[in-house]
Amino acid sequence: MSDAKRLNAVRDVYRTFFEDGPEATYVSTVAGRFSWVNKRMERMLGYSARELTTIPVSDTYAVPTERRRFQHEIESAGVVRNFRLTFRTKSGADVHGFVDAVVWRRSDGAVGGYVGVIRREGRVVHEHSEEAAFALAMRGSNEGLWSLDLRENRMRFSTRWKALLGYGELEIHDSLKAWTSRIHPNDISGFRDALRGYLTGKKSLFSSYFRMKHRDESYHWMAARGIAEYDEKGKATRIAGSMSDVGAHISVIERLKRTEDQLSRENSRLAAEREMLSRYFPEAIIDEIGTRDGDLLDGYAGEASVLQILIPETDKLVSQLPPTTFQEFIDEVITDITELVMGLGGSVNRISGDGLLATFGTPVATENDAERALSCALSVRSYTRTYNDVRPEYLADDLKLVCGVATGTIFSGSVGSNRRLDYIVHGQPIHRAAALVRAAAYSDHTVLTDKATARAVAGSFELEEDPSLGGYSLKR
Repeated sequence: MSDAKRLNAVRDVYRTFFEDGPEATYVSTVAGRFSWVNKRMERMLGYSARELTTIPVSDTYAVPTERRRFQHEIESAGVVRNFRLTFRTKSGADVHGFVDAVVWRRSDGAVGGYVGVIRREGRVVHEHSEEAAFALAMRGSNEGLWSLDLRENRMRFSTRWKALLGYGELEIHDSLKAWTSRIHPNDISGFRDALRGYLTGKKSLFSSYFRMKHRDESYHWMAARGIAEYDEKGKATRIAGSMSDVGAHISVIERLKRTEDQLSRENSRLAAEREMLSRYFPEAIIDEIGTRDGDLLDGYAGEASVLQILIPETDKLVSQLPPTTFQEFIDEVITDITELVMGLGGSVNRISGDGLLATFGTPVATENDAERALSCALSVRSYTRTYNDVRPEYLADDLKLVCGVATGTIFSGSVGSNRRLDYIVHGQPIHRAAALVRAAAYSDHTVLTDKATARAVAGSFELEEDPSLGGYSLKR
């Protein structure tokens, strides 16, 4: 058999395996679109394959927070295993399942999308051993470990768990009561609600903060997290996790609780700040800002990379499309691009009717901010190709997106009040990126960079100077 025939035979085997396999299987793009699904996926969600390739992947998620956790994990690790998700069918019903997925890359190394397999809840096979349960807990922490066998109502605490409360190995009986009886009366209902909510499927992760009585009669703030094992019917049989002393983190909150007025004002400020941050930053950067008590938002000047993304000729679309259709188009494209930016750790600093401005490296700088900005521009280019494959009928022409990347010193900080709080950026790189994106709009290039960016990414990307456009483009 020739190599070509052997290759075709292998392809036929793989095609048959995936298309007719017993599990729902899919391939999706980085922009959040299905590019291929198998028959089992169609039956599970109630859509045809054609319908699934024309709607955003987000339309099939029932819980948006689960989607964000899933994206963060696969983008940071490149793979997820046994990740619990809730899907929404075409009829509106919820379907619980477990996903195994990996990132696939193109020949140039850029992320092309994700390949995943979904098993309906109840079909996941788990090991039922004490060692396996404690191995689950090790995923989150090596602090105080615990395991609860729900079938036999049998509890187990590690030596470290008991030491957090000031006791030795044999001084606390391994029972759920030994735990709950030491939780502060004002916190016990929250602890039980969190545990019950997780075991009944209302929450995707068991997590609870509470005070526990130490051996010296003082109360210490604790944080507990856990994950469960399930039997063939999807019923939880065991939950295991970790507990750690978080008193140092809670002390700030306790001081804020000294007066009701002070707490009210602080909550208003934090709510406004968090709302403002969520418009600009991915969750990882928000967490980093939080660990520094927000000082990064008071004013920052340093080197960063700017990515300007433009949709040329939107004026033409405004005159051609009904207002609601134009709004639908802009919302979809801007939402998808925002996901790409935040997925690569960028901040979305300005959105307009024809594009957006993103920054990489402010207020939290890394060693490869310019590379991430350029990688994001290339992801936008890939997204454009995918979008045009399933372009809506109301668009007469293909969508075009152009990008300009510039690097240099940028000032950033939060400006405003509780009525209106914004995170702003200033600096010459912003003006250079704007000039580059305008030049790209009237050329056959979709990505242009300035000299500083080209120098910063040398060795990772091949760029060549184009004097007529005032910037650098990718070598063809």
